[in-house]
Amino acid sequence: MDSHSQETLRKVEENDVELTTLWIGEGEGMFSSRVGDDFSRLGAAIGENTHITEVAVVLSNALALDVANDGFYDGLKLNSSVQGLRLYCNNNNTIAGGVEQKILEAYQESNCNLTGINIFRMRLQYRGEHILADTLRRFTNLQHIRLSQINITNRELLPIIEAVSGHRSLERLNLAENLIGNAGCETLATLLRNQNSNLQNLNLEGNNIGNEGVTTLANGLLNNTKLIKLSLHAQPMDQSVGGIFARLLCNKSNINETYSSNHTLEILMLPQILVEPLGSLLHLNKGTNKNHVAIKKILKCHPNMNMEPLFEWHMEGEDERNLKALPYIISWFEKAEEAVAGDEEEESYNIGERKLSAMYQFAKAMPLLFVPVSHNKGGDNKRKRDDK
Repeated sequence: MDSHSQETLRKVEENDVELTTLWIGEGEGMFSSRVGDDFSRLGAAIGENTHITEVAVVLSNALALDVANDGFYDGLKLNSSVQGLRLYCNNNNTIAGGVEQKILEAYQESNCNLTGINIFRMRLQYRGEHILADTLRRFTNLQHIRLSQINITNRELLPIIEAVSGHRSLERLNLAENLIGNAGCETLATLLRNQNSNLQNLNLEGNNIGNEGVTTLANGLLNNTKLIKLSLHAQPMDQSVGGIFARLLCNKSNINETYSSNHTLEILMLPQILVEPLGSLLHLNKGTNKNHVAIKKILKCHPNMNMEPLFEWHMEGEDERNLKALPYIISWFEKAEEAVAGDEEEESYNIGERKLSAMYQFAKAMPLLFVPVSHNKGGDNKRKRDDK
């Protein structure tokens, strides 16, 4: 054990308040040893430590830590202060039967309260995805998960997503640089549609997702009001993806569809040529009042608003109901004035002119509703007197 490792061990054993992240591995600044008993001693110290909040293990063939170091794993089980776990592997490691499995199983049995887990460069083999899923399922307070470069396929993704689908605290999920394809997007879409999900950031960069998968993800986001950032760099997709997200953010087919579009997604990581046309819509979504965001999109995308469906002119015998629609429309434009107040493009919305236009459409379509009944009766009485 070198001098730095000796000093690290001393700090762990003395519960040094300044040591909050413990790095274990062969790299500079990490605890390392070629003697297995040293890891057992370290584990015992970890078990009693109350200031370490994150453990990071960088695995290599030179590291003496192996599955026989029960003292190390027993220490992990006893610790209750660690909230973050990182496992850096060398692509030769698999979960099943290895050190990775022993570490994950230790946390499954521990009293700790993990809020973050990061695993890099590992191979999922021999049902390793189920071992990983069992760990993720155990910790319902997870706020961020990163599973990067661990060769997750569409099949292996399913148990992992099922394990976290009920985690209300999960906000960030990073699945970058795996083997997820279009079929895997069906699994991800179920998470996006889950009403209990509070996921805000989903990173899928460097997978194998094409236009079909992007369409599936967009459909999953139709009624999603939580996801703020979606990363899709380095995927086999073409320029039509821009249109898929444009319809998601602002469906122009009619006013109701525009109102029901996604007003939450603010950051979309795509090739620059695809994301630039979506910039104004993503910028609008940054507004905190989502009703105002919807109103602005309606005003922008429907410059010549057809008010007739809102007035319900087609319903004969419903004059009273139609007349009551007018104050409703006026009220809508008042809300629109509030929505654009202070906006840098406030003047371009022409709220005043459009409100007057709507009132004119109403009066032109139903002039009889604006003729006082008493005026007609007065005319009839006058004719009767003239006849005498």
